Amino acid sequence: MYIATEEDRLWLQNVQRKLYARSRDNPDYQFKELWGLVTDPHNLRMAFARVQRNRGARSAGIDRMTVRKVVKLGVESFLIAVRKDLRGGSFRPNPVRRVLIPK
Repeated sequence: MYIATEEDRLWLQNVQRKLYARSRDNPDYQFKELWGLVTDPHNLRMAFARVQRNRGARSAGIDRMTVRKVVKLGVESFLIAVRKDLRGGSFRPNPVRRVLIPK
């Protein structure tokens, strides 16, 4: 089982507080640093810990990886690879599957 560190949790809370305060104090502010925050290792570790706790953790993703398999292979190396793909621009999400429901 993977557990994000207390340092990661505190970092994320601090970032969220700053973003909230800035948006409250200056509604027209354009956030230009969000991509850096999204791809920060602290945030990726927190995100993985949340995915591991949710109901779909046993299901494989589009890459056929389960949380259990990632933990077995090494969370840190997986997150480094994810960050590299995100920051390098090589990650391309698949189109969203859409089903029209007749009304």
